Amino acid sequence: VLPPPRSQHELWSGFFAAHFRGVRWAELVYRSAGVDQRHPAVDPTIDDVSRWTTAERLQRYLAEAMPLAKGAATEALAIAGLDASDVGLLAVVSCTGYSTPGVDVGLARDLGLRPNTERLLIGHMGCHAALPAIGLVADYVGSRGRPALLLCVELPSLHIQPPSKDVSDVLAHALFSDAAAAVIMEPAAGPGSVVVDIEALTDVASAGHITWEITDMGFRMTLSR
Repeated sequence: VLPPPRSQHELWSGFFAAHFRGVRWAELVYRSAGVDQRHPAVDPTIDDVSRWTTAERLQRYLAEAMPLAKGAATEALAIAGLDASDVGLLAVVSCTGYSTPGVDVGLARDLGLRPNTERLLIGHMGCHAALPAIGLVADYVGSRGRPALLLCVELPSLHIQPPSKDVSDVLAHALFSDAAAAVIMEPAAGPGSVVVDIEALTDVASAGHITWEITDMGFRMTLSR
């Protein structure tokens, strides 16, 4: 489930051209990113969050995340032909916002999950978090023999940084946008994909090549060449 679309050109001309004024290569990077359309839940041409504190951004997070998350979860349940009461585990993945009670509690309420449905939050693991999440959820389904709902929701539009000349800021602001995605896992074989195995490899020598730092002005990404 996606927020309303904005073209890359509209976002550049309506906000980022002025935001990166004086960075002579910024427009070239932005137009060469290979992105035609983005879906910002927080449209910078309407709400300039670049000067907001982290607290202000996180206050906005739940309000924007919940409609996307609920829409994706509802559609996934419908496609699977399951009722919310059938779900034994709800796992939520996000690294762009935090709230307690959070998206998991809001979904338990709005979807009508049973009170004893297990809940799991996987946070701040970045782009690869969906993969270990699939492994954990698959283990639950295999051991408990019950369906599980896995939901990922990310709102990087909340974390536009103050103007800078840093290449990481320009790159990050040219690439990412918002969405929620959900998948149902069931113990019985049926239509859809099958989890055969999960394998993980951590290269500690490259750990600093992508970072996602919590600052006083939101979360800041750095990208190594």
